[in-house]
Amino acid sequence: MLCYNNLAAAYISKGEFDKGISTYQTVLDKLTKLSPDYTRELLPEAYYNAANALARKKDYTNALQNYKQALVLRPNFPEAFYYMGLTYYNTGETSKAISCFESAINQKPDYRTALHDLGILLNSKGDSAVGNNYLGLSASFGGQYDEAIVHFNASIDKSPTFVEPYYNSGLTYALIGETQNAINAFEKATKLKPDFLDAHLNLQALYLKIKDDGKADVEQRIVAKLRSTSQNK
Repeated sequence: MLCYNNLAAAYISKGEFDKGISTYQTVLDKLTKLSPDYTRELLPEAYYNAANALARKKDYTNALQNYKQALVLRPNFPEAFYYMGLTYYNTGETSKAISCFESAINQKPDYRTALHDLGILLNSKGDSAVGNNYLGLSASFGGQYDEAIVHFNASIDKSPTFVEPYYNSGLTYALIGETQNAINAFEKATKLKPDFLDAHLNLQALYLKIKDDGKADVEQRIVAKLRSTSQNK
């Protein structure tokens, strides 16, 4: 099967989409006749590869059918969700594109391309608070920390009660060693969401780092209480 996949990829890279799609279809035809035990991993990839080729040819209807079939066989397939989202975007179905990008990110939280494209799409639809938060995450995961902070601040400016960009900026400040800015961001996150366990955990660690044992002890007690409450639910 590898030789067929390589041949199909070569056709696609040269712009010979019909030959590439036909070769991927040969792979699918052969795989569907084999034991499911053998094809369990190969078949979703084959549908995914065929879908990508069809999308590049702008045959979006058949591309979507193949992405969906790949996801039936492998529900945890963030790349398929992402490229299905791009295909929906190209057909003008932006709500479905957003849903697919969100599914890709749920399965792969550090999926930079999906985070970036979802952020751009949401910004274009006027939801710049959430959009900039996603753009900030994409930048932060790529090590572009200054750019990430700009996006998180833009998100906060748009919606001062939106807790996520405070938390995410706190993580980013901590990564670049700006401890006090990180503390400030996490404190704002916990004021907006008092039961935000991860924010309290980060505050505890940062207070210990700056040797503020009193505040670290307060955070430790809050963490213990939140964990106890969660276990008793």
